[in-house]
Amino acid sequence: MLILTDYNYKKYKGHITYNYRGGKMEKSPYLFEVPADGLWHVVIEKGSYFKPQNIIASVDIISPK
Repeated sequence: MLILTDYNYKKYKGHITYNYRGGKMEKSPYLFEVPADGLWHVVIEKGSYFKPQNIIASVDIISPK
């Protein structure tokens, strides 16, 4: 799972080197805090082009108390 700023998401889509938070997730649910205000994108990759995986994913947004 990749957590990207809007700027880095545009780079990701353009196949340009980008920065992200996250990585390979082994457990569910995975909880994280958004590190700063702004627009963020969550990308869930389905494996590689030659070895795609079936994935079911959902996102719940929980506001701080």
